[in-house]
Amino acid sequence: MRTTDLACRQRGFTLSEALISMTVLATGLLALAQFQSDVLSSSSATKTQTTAINLAQQKLEELRNQSAIDHAAISDGKDTPAIRSGDNTTFQRHWKVTPHNDPQYKEVRVFTDWTSRKGDTRSVGVTSVLAPSTPYSASPDDDQP
Repeated sequence: MRTTDLACRQRGFTLSEALISMTVLATGLLALAQFQSDVLSSSSATKTQTTAINLAQQKLEELRNQSAIDHAAISDGKDTPAIRSGDNTTFQRHWKVTPHNDPQYKEVRVFTDWTSRKGDTRSVGVTSVLAPSTPYSASPDDDQP
């Protein structure tokens, strides 16, 4: 009967149990907050890198269009693209054109540089080959053997 009286008196948590559970809960919440901070930072860096790759690809497409009009005029260069809404980074682009013969083509490398939040310089690039193109003539005289 004595154990029954003791069991009836023990209700709730002791102070030490409450402190331990609060410590475990606080540690878990702090770890979750740190994880969220890391995810947001990584997301920002990924967005910046994606923008840089898109800017390099955009310049490569401009050079590709210029190649279709005047292949010989494509040469090395650099520029600073306009800042887009939502971007908090300034990008610099530069491209290197290497001509080749037999067959005739130009190797084009476009790089986009920027400074990260930590202060280090980052760079991404794309490479392509541009060949001179001759427009197709659809005149009726070409059908004759």
